[in-house]
Amino acid sequence: MASADVFVRAWIEAEKAKGEVLVWLVGPTYEKTRAEFEYAMMDAAKLGMLADPNALSMPQQGSCHLSAKTASGGIIRVETKTGADPRDLVSKAPHFILMCEPATIPFQSFLRCLGRTAEKRGRLLCAGSFEGSFGWLPDTFLEWSVPNELGGRSFSLPSYTNRAVYPLGEDDPEIKRLKRYYEPIPGMYEERVCGIPAPSSGLVFKMFKWRGEGSHVGVVSFDEKLPVYLAVDPGGTNPYAVLAVQFPEHLKVRVIDEYYQRGVRATEDRIADLKLKSWWKKVAGGAIDVASPQEAIIWQRYGKVHLAKKQVKVEAGNRRLAWFLGVPDGFLIDQEHCPNTIQEFGKYRERKAREDHEAGPVPRDEFNHSLRALVYLLVARYGYVSLGAPSPDARPTRAYPQGPTAAIRQALRL
Repeated sequence: MASADVFVRAWIEAEKAKGEVLVWLVGPTYEKTRAEFEYAMMDAAKLGMLADPNALSMPQQGSCHLSAKTASGGIIRVETKTGADPRDLVSKAPHFILMCEPATIPFQSFLRCLGRTAEKRGRLLCAGSFEGSFGWLPDTFLEWSVPNELGGRSFSLPSYTNRAVYPLGEDDPEIKRLKRYYEPIPGMYEERVCGIPAPSSGLVFKMFKWRGEGSHVGVVSFDEKLPVYLAVDPGGTNPYAVLAVQFPEHLKVRVIDEYYQRGVRATEDRIADLKLKSWWKKVAGGAIDVASPQEAIIWQRYGKVHLAKKQVKVEAGNRRLAWFLGVPDGFLIDQEHCPNTIQEFGKYRERKAREDHEAGPVPRDEFNHSLRALVYLLVARYGYVSLGAPSPDARPTRAYPQGPTAAIRQALRL
């Protein structure tokens, strides 16, 4: 349906303009766009619009292309692209974009697609399920279900509305069987069968907002009048994560930039890369994983940056970050320069407790490299949070005279 909708709109536009109309099919990988591309190819072939054999390219890997001619001389060009990295969404501006399985595409790629349609006043269509979501799609779906500033619209098609597959609709025996299996897991039946966005029961920071009022994602500019503090998680075999953070006021955290690199490299080379940043001249210190004392020495020697080292327990450290997420205007991260950190907020999840060890869900030690670095810095600067009262270093605000403990308990299930 999504492929047909975009292809028909492109056909009408090409006929009207008697010129070229460009369509992008964007997915988390090239493979995830292949089905929609094949649908468009079959539609064009049945309509006799693929007269030129050189107008079609379908390699086993990489981008696919086709060029279809309309009766009046218009041309429809369809290209597949990967949205795994928003920097790849470049070249000539498209008239139409179809995002395939958008839940698994980074938020920054969604924003980039919105921006790429601006030049041609184009249309963006997102089609897929909520499964495996980074977090931004359910929020956007709910925001677009009512009149909104972007003019977005959202629609949900439950699986059982497909009568070709489920002839009896919601009363189909197969749907009932799925319901029996899925309902014990909160939100699974609603998300997988009904097409209703359900908040992930496994997210560690459930209060992180991607869009709308009180969003934690936005434009954060480097303030040359303020010092910059570094949050560092060396990672080992994981990504080497460094965040540049500023504190414009006592209870305001602004993440202005990230360094998030995989691969084996000398730390002094990484420091050399960071010295090229415009904010480097304002670096005044920071914090690092206590398990990396040698790294701290290298930073001191080659970067002249003192990084505090303190043992930070996972639960207590996460509570400190959650505290700032609960303070109005307390936490903001730059949407353009910090894509990996934003993704971590949507991917850092809990695992089920082992019956013979833990009493409750425990955060997985994965997809949390930038977040751990940030926790090191916040604990070093503000200390821990008490659930009964705010930290002595964190002065209460009007909104939270006793600290946002209710929001923290809800967010971390404490």
